[in-house]
Amino acid sequence: MKSNSANKRAVAVSHWMSLRNLFGGVFHLSGRKQQPVIYMILDHLAVIADAAALLSPLLDRARADDWSGVRDQARRIAELETRADEMHREAVVRIARGAFFSGTREDFLRLMEADDQIVDCMKDAARILADAPLPTGTAKMLFGEANVPALDILSRIKTSVTALADAIRALETDAKVAVDKAIATEMAEEEADDVKTRLLGRIADHRNELNPLVVIQLRDFVLQLDDVADAAEDASDVVVELVAKAEA
Repeated sequence: MKSNSANKRAVAVSHWMSLRNLFGGVFHLSGRKQQPVIYMILDHLAVIADAAALLSPLLDRARADDWSGVRDQARRIAELETRADEMHREAVVRIARGAFFSGTREDFLRLMEADDQIVDCMKDAARILADAPLPTGTAKMLFGEANVPALDILSRIKTSVTALADAIRALETDAKVAVDKAIATEMAEEEADDVKTRLLGRIADHRNELNPLVVIQLRDFVLQLDDVADAAEDASDVVVELVAKAEA
């Protein structure tokens, strides 16, 4: 018998595959000004991917009780978030001034906003972990190498960001590829949600051993990581809407 999470994934896969079959193959977004905006969005996502790559070192430092290293990784993620914000503002101005077909200006603005939310959540997750050192051994106990879920959620985040970039890149060339990659982003979010549940359960199992403030800090860290995947999923939804308008 399937678990609730497995059933949820099966329903999501069925929904997305049905949606995929509605679209054709090769297509393109009309208008000369769309392509530069897509490149700007991809450049923005490249910075977000750089931030995602720093989450694993952040967790490595925490497991080693190297809180100076944790703060350094959090600082680097915050710097990338600031850079992404600047790119976001520039892209918003470009989009607002652009000539777009079928009312896609609002969709591109929503896509940029969702993308920016991804890196905002990464920064917040890193800050939560860096704000106060955990008691010695706590991070290793909860997020140690034997605790595969801790590593899994970071893997799902990287997968979702990569798939999202591929989906956006395909907006100029192939509807099915764009939707396929949006599906991959959706599936990574579903898997991250399962991992989040397991991690929260592990924290709950140890709550009697930990200071209540530490429990809150750990829960907030995990929930913020899950929000990263949620934001990527939101962006993938916009990609599908753009495909639908391009094919209309």
